[in-house]
Amino acid sequence: MEINQLSEVRSHVNPNCKWYRNGILDLTVEFTLGGQIKSFHLDYNERSPALSVEWIDFKLKNYVFDDGEQDPKKNQTPIATAELKVMPEVVKRKFEMFSKDIPEHIRQFVLNKI
Repeated sequence: MEINQLSEVRSHVNPNCKWYRNGILDLTVEFTLGGQIKSFHLDYNERSPALSVEWIDFKLKNYVFDDGEQDPKKNQTPIATAELKVMPEVVKRKFEMFSKDIPEHIRQFVLNKI
């Protein structure tokens, strides 16, 4: 269940983004015009609650998301309910396990930050 790049997805907002995903992990990486990593966002959604890691402006933030509204008659999307001080080790282990097909410099950058 390796993480693969979604080549058919293009960001109209930022063409310098790449998106990788599998069934439980989503990774979005934004690059500068010079090709350096500017930010990344990693979501882990194997079990509830969903967890999210964001690295932007040289700061790492970890979030927990609720499941949103379970009543189909209501339209309430999941929201960040808390900022974690430390991301659970399971996120790093899963990323390490499934990210072998991601370019090594991106993989190592993310692993070093999380």
